[in-house]
Amino acid sequence: MLEPQVDELLVEYRVKDENRYAAEHADLDTFHEDVVTSDQTKFEKLYAAWKEAVVQFHKLKQRDAIRQFIDRMNSEEFVNPPSRVAIYREMQDEQMTLFN
Repeated sequence: MLEPQVDELLVEYRVKDENRYAAEHADLDTFHEDVVTSDQTKFEKLYAAWKEAVVQFHKLKQRDAIRQFIDRMNSEEFVNPPSRVAIYREMQDEQMTLFN
């Protein structure tokens, strides 16, 4: 077998190596946890912004649809179609002949 001093050196080297390995992995584990936490925070922030953009887009579509509907309802197509204008014009002409 080996001399006692050699056994002590090997044990000391093994302990130092295990401590160095544990310290390296502790640093890497901390780094990994920080990256994961950062990514989760970033994802939550961007996901909230995306959901808000989707809501704003739907509101924009609704406002545009309402505006188009109101514009069409106020257009000549529904307010004064040509057939109604002709009827009113005939009535107006008839009244003008009767009361003038």
